[in-house]
Amino acid sequence: MITSPLNPWVFQGNSALLVPPKGGEKETVMTRKCVDDGQYGLLWRRLDEVARRVDEGTIPFDKTMRVLQAVAEGHYRLEEGSAAQTVHLIWKTIQLGLHQSADEYRKAIKSSGMRISDYVNDLLNNPAFTVMLKKCEVKLVMLTVAELGFPNGATSQEIYDKAKKRGSDLCPAEVGPALRLAYEDQPNGEWVIVAMEPITDSDGFLGVFGVGHDGDGRWLRTLYGSPGARWGPGDRWVFLCK
Repeated sequence: MITSPLNPWVFQGNSALLVPPKGGEKETVMTRKCVDDGQYGLLWRRLDEVARRVDEGTIPFDKTMRVLQAVAEGHYRLEEGSAAQTVHLIWKTIQLGLHQSADEYRKAIKSSGMRISDYVNDLLNNPAFTVMLKKCEVKLVMLTVAELGFPNGATSQEIYDKAKKRGSDLCPAEVGPALRLAYEDQPNGEWVIVAMEPITDSDGFLGVFGVGHDGDGRWLRTLYGSPGARWGPGDRWVFLCK
């Protein structure tokens, strides 16, 4: 029999039993199918350890719940390597190729009541901006600079290099306008930066897309895209999940 100190479950044989808080008969609620007693017991010991560390404050509650929710819903990928394993939490799944040109994206964004900055038009008009000829689905991950291992901030190049080492990739530029259209419920005050190959604007500066929501509405804007541009630990970046 295996008991878990932080919950009322008891594991015996092939069943998980729930012990009523005030005693009484045990109620069988689940029968194991794909793991043995030892594996199931190890799973619960790990979960108890996570709960204990959250209670102690050594790992953050919100981030832990994001991870557990993603695992429970299957919104993750596990990349195995010789040195480590990286869990990729899929933040959003969007479609590319819904619009067949920069002008179509521009019109769709404006007709949705969203806003585009002047410099975004520069990037959209650049031949380096392309769209998928056929509809396809892409999975995105969102990581802060601190979550990438830079508690004091980092440059764009450092952020890109670390994300690639962790198994993420740069987004096609089309993700910028496509994400703006798809992210209708973006919280007010949030900005996310699209990790992409920068595109040159009309002034000769490198830019990347930023998707945000502020007091003036929901925006697609450009942000500095030079490799040496520096970002704070709380800045949110969106990458492509391989």
